Amino acid sequence: MKTINLFGDNYLSIDVGDFIENPIQQVKQADYEPLVIKENNKPQFICLSIDAYDHLLNQLDDVQLTKIIRARRDQEEIDIDLDGI
Repeated sequence: MKTINLFGDNYLSIDVGDFIENPIQQVKQADYEPLVIKENNKPQFICLSIDAYDHLLNQLDDVQLTKIIRARRDQEEIDIDLDGI
C-alpha cells in the first residue's frame, strides 16, 4: 500500500487489481481507515469499513441538524401543552 494525498488529507491507496484479490484483507491491513482504490494510478473510489461509513453518516446528520437549528434559532417560540396532544 502507498499513501496518496487526496482532498488535502493523506490516505492509504492500493491498485484495484490488488484490492480485488482479497478486499477484506486489504481493509483490515488499512486498519479499517478509508482506502483509496486506484486504476491506472488514478483514484477511482474510496472503500470504507461499516464503522467508518456509519461515522460519516452520523457526521452528515449532525451537519444537517445544525443547519436546521441555526435557521430556526431566531424564530419566535411557541408554547405547547403536551398534555393536550
